[in-house]
Amino acid sequence: MGSVSNPDKQQHIIIIDQLLNMHGLTGHTLPVEIITENPGGSHANRVTWVIDQVLTQVGITRITYSSIAAFDATGTAYYTDLLIAFDAIARLGLEDAILNFSANLTFADRDITEGNFLGKLARTVLESNNILMISSAGNDGTDDPNVFPGCVGLPNEISVAGSEACFATPWPNSNVNPDFYDIVAEADDILTFDGQNWALAAGTSFAAPLVTAAAAQVYSNLCAFNANQIRNKIL
Repeated sequence: MGSVSNPDKQQHIIIIDQLLNMHGLTGHTLPVEIITENPGGSHANRVTWVIDQVLTQVGITRITYSSIAAFDATGTAYYTDLLIAFDAIARLGLEDAILNFSANLTFADRDITEGNFLGKLARTVLESNNILMISSAGNDGTDDPNVFPGCVGLPNEISVAGSEACFATPWPNSNVNPDFYDIVAEADDILTFDGQNWALAAGTSFAAPLVTAAAAQVYSNLCAFNANQIRNKIL
């Protein structure tokens, strides 16, 4: 990454994932909404640690992570969980932020488009609250057109597919529909930490945090947070 003009600028990153409950991050963690009745798992901790480490390396340390636990300990979330998650962002007044959504949901029996209620709600919240969402493409190795959120075509979103190390080749398990995915980041052998255990992780879940960190660095060079402007500079 390049230089950071204002590393002391306050960064706000929202994590929709499992419950983020990790100590030792540079940034401050603020649990704001627990939707699932079975919170747990290490996915949110590992994802956030990747973001935190990249930002720390470029001198960005004033970070607040807002945790919205929509996924349970098994990594499962449902349509209604996502409705509640986006509603929570609006209800709690979370704004001028980057939203890391290292997840995707395939709805084989439901038309997830801009006209669908979830698509409308996501669009409204992202635009009204000036939020840039970074989402992962998914790890099914498919071009399925029914994968949320990439299939919705949200203006304030960057959907991240995966590559092998050093962008040598596409990561073979990454979803690859060219109509939905905006950018590629490394998705293999990503060093992660959950507060107790280290692991080399693979998946577009860990490609998205690299782009989230890049978006935070772009913001550090701007006068004010503008989700669409940050998106355009990255793409």
